[in-house]
Amino acid sequence: MVSMFGEGKNCKPSTKTMKKKVTRIPGPKEEKAAVERQLGQYIRTALLTGKAACEDAKRKEAILARRP
Repeated sequence: MVSMFGEGKNCKPSTKTMKKKVTRIPGPKEEKAAVERQLGQYIRTALLTGKAACEDAKRKEAILARRP
């Protein structure tokens, strides 16, 4: 009997269940200070920053320019 839940031998695992493991490395203190200087108003008010604000911060702070 075939199950309605896709448990057959031709069934591929869902991409939702296969998450990529990412090792997060905390940034240096200088980088955190630069983010606070440039984006602190967004952090304090819990507003989402736009792409323009992020690009502007990268342009103004040399230490943030190497971030993806």
